[in-house]
Amino acid sequence: NLWKGFEGYEGKGKPSSWIYRVGLNTCISFYRQQQRRGEHTSLDSLYGLEAEDSETTKRLKEMYRLIAGLDKFERAVILLWLDENSYEEIAEIVGVPRNTVASKLKRIKDKLTKQANS
Repeated sequence: NLWKGFEGYEGKGKPSSWIYRVGLNTCISFYRQQQRRGEHTSLDSLYGLEAEDSETTKRLKEMYRLIAGLDKFERAVILLWLDENSYEEIAEIVGVPRNTVASKLKRIKDKLTKQANS
């Protein structure tokens, strides 16, 4: 998909932000195709967590379960943040102002913390 979309790259911003955006769009398209076909892939199987049983693995499974319950935009923002992107990079990738990313991340973190503690 990067090669297909390269002609559309305008050179604005960092190339890594554009690559993330292409990847995000590809994932969204794949997810929609799976939904139409009635298929589902668990996050556990993607990350190889099915057979593991350590405390860390249990916490990761719970975190992925909570993240999977977020809407698509929230999920994209928190996963980009967990991947150590800056607020500016996240803003560029998802197409919103930096301050929107900052406030949205705070709300997402609060939401996940509340759900994890309930």
